Amino acid sequence: MNTAVLVIDVQNDFLANNARMPVAKHQGISMLQQINRVIDYSHSNQFLIIYIRNEFERVQWISNLFRNNAAIKGSSGTKLDDRLHVINDVYFTKKVGSALTNPLLLEYLTKNKLRRLVIVGLFAEGCVSATAKHALKSGFEVTVLSDAVAGASDFKRDKALVNLKRWGARIVASQEFLDSFSHVSR
Repeated sequence: MNTAVLVIDVQNDFLANNARMPVAKHQGISMLQQINRVIDYSHSNQFLIIYIRNEFERVQWISNLFRNNAAIKGSSGTKLDDRLHVINDVYFTKKVGSALTNPLLLEYLTKNKLRRLVIVGLFAEGCVSATAKHALKSGFEVTVLSDAVAGASDFKRDKALVNLKRWGARIVASQEFLDSFSHVSR
């Protein structure tokens, strides 16, 4: 398969009880459950899971102020949330919104002929949108799993999903995505 699932920013500083820049609490738990379902299903090797983490540099102090110093490189806030199922060591870091600004990720996707990207994680209105938009402009097929993304609020998440669809991303629920693979394997 030529599909990769990008798990974006499922990190302590956004999901933990003491998060510096918390996602909407009621969205975080259900998002994690859906992401874990997708990750658990990937054991059939029909698609690859790639973990993306923010590691903001300390010198980005103006941006860091707006983020309440969340996910600063070297801090415990950059670690993936313990509840997230981690099944491999394929991960890339970023220090801006779009994960595709990391040239090593682009190289990895190209080398492995991964042209279909499925995006999950957070923030829907931030890094999920920035990565999806960048991917669409770069010629990738993009699907966003609507129940596997979270935002700062319901309004921001929902508005981001509407915008993503308008930009050309396919928006589906996790179950629909998983069902599409079960039909292929039959």
